[in-house]
Amino acid sequence: MMTVTMRLRTAAMVLLLASGLPLLSACTQPAEPQAMVAAPTGGFAAFDPGLAGAITVGDVSSAGVSDRVWTSEVGMPEFRDALSQSLAGQGLLAAVPAGSRYTLDAQFLEMSQPMIELEMTVETRVNYVLSDIETGQQPFAETISSEGSATIGDELNGDARRRVAAEAAVRNNIRQLLERLASVSVP
Repeated sequence: MMTVTMRLRTAAMVLLLASGLPLLSACTQPAEPQAMVAAPTGGFAAFDPGLAGAITVGDVSSAGVSDRVWTSEVGMPEFRDALSQSLAGQGLLAAVPAGSRYTLDAQFLEMSQPMIELEMTVETRVNYVLSDIETGQQPFAETISSEGSATIGDELNGDARRRVAAEAAVRNNIRQLLERLASVSVP
């Protein structure tokens, strides 16, 4: 027969194990490229016709940061995929990279993140350079800063909440890139 103390220990152990399982599963979840794809909120201005189907994603790197930018699990492959999908969604991505006129390089400079909090805001800074493959001219070169937030209402688990905020920050960064590309004129 179990004593009250044994029942309390058993209940505490079950509670401890149950509360730890979501933490373990969230630690290994990488960012989802689809969650970082930028879609127009109110529509972008028309892009220069010379950019239509003319851009390929070139070098995507992180400046002195590991492949997984900090602890957000935003890796360069996921970022590249989200960037490519965002450009394709606007009709800017070249169908065949060899047939593109421009290359867009992106360098992740910074991703600042809070420790686990009820509401998290993640900040990103990415340097983008659009280069003409033939001439080497750069019709666009700019560093873009953005933020993304997530609350306990978005995700209960702190690590998952940080990932959601990081995905939002990257999505907002790519959205700003597209807004700025809409004002670029090319010959």
